[in-house]
Amino acid sequence: MFLVVQALMVAAIDDILLQVRKIHPLVRMLIVGAAGFAAGELLHGLRGLESGVVQFILHGLSGFIPAIISSWLAHKYAQQPQVATHT
Repeated sequence: MFLVVQALMVAAIDDILLQVRKIHPLVRMLIVGAAGFAAGELLHGLRGLESGVVQFILHGLSGFIPAIISSWLAHKYAQQPQVATHT
């Protein structure tokens, strides 16, 4: 359940940023990655007794990496507006 909620939150942020055309795709991926890092840390980091910098980074990366990959795939396969050409 935690991963589904995290994926939907990150996808919503990515969809909102995809509509803003002035944002460069790399910046958008980094913003979505930061949101994924925060979501991963909040959702996974609060469970368990482990604490410390290493655990903080590892729990954050569990959200950062999938967010970056999904944002890159969304940019790569997003439907661009088709320009009608008359022949």
